[in-house]
Amino acid sequence: MIPHIQIYRHEPDRMQFGDCHRTALASLLNLDRPQDAPHFIGMYERIAAIKAAGPGHPDWEKIDPDSTYDWEVEQEKWLNSIGYTLATVQFNGDVPIADLFAYMDRFNPSLYYLLSGMSPRGTNHTLVACGGAFAHDPHPDGGNLIAPMDNGMWELGILSPIAMKRVE
Repeated sequence: MIPHIQIYRHEPDRMQFGDCHRTALASLLNLDRPQDAPHFIGMYERIAAIKAAGPGHPDWEKIDPDSTYDWEVEQEKWLNSIGYTLATVQFNGDVPIADLFAYMDRFNPSLYYLLSGMSPRGTNHTLVACGGAFAHDPHPDGGNLIAPMDNGMWELGILSPIAMKRVE
C-alpha cells in the first residue's frame, strides 16, 4: 500500500470535487500517483452539478444531458480492465466503528480495504483501513472518519483479483 495524499479538496461551490476515493484506491493498488486512477466520483459530481444548473451553465455543451453516468459501474469496468474487482459491503451506521474494526481484526487482521464514512469536515470520505484500524487517510488534514456516510452506512470495499468474479 502506497500512502498518497489527495490532489483535490472537496469544494463543490468551485466545481472541485474531492478525490479521496480515487486516491485511496490508487494507494491500495500501489499505483505510482493518485491520478493514475480515474476520478469517477468527481466526474459524476461534475455532471450532476452541470445538469442541475441547466443550459445556462458554461459547460452545458460539454456533457450529454441524457447521460446516466454511474461512477460505480465505470469504476468496476476500469478495475476489471486492470485485473481486479471490488466487493462492497455496507454496515448499518448503528454499528459502532469499534465493532466493525473488531470484526475485521478477528477475521481479516492483515487485509487492506477501502472504508467510507463521514470525515471531520462533514463530507463523505474514503480512506484505507487494515484489519481493525485506520491505515491511511488520504486527506491532507487527516482526521480519519467520525461517523457513517450521509446515507447512514459504513462502506467497506475489498479488492480481489478478477479471477474471483463470475463472468457471464
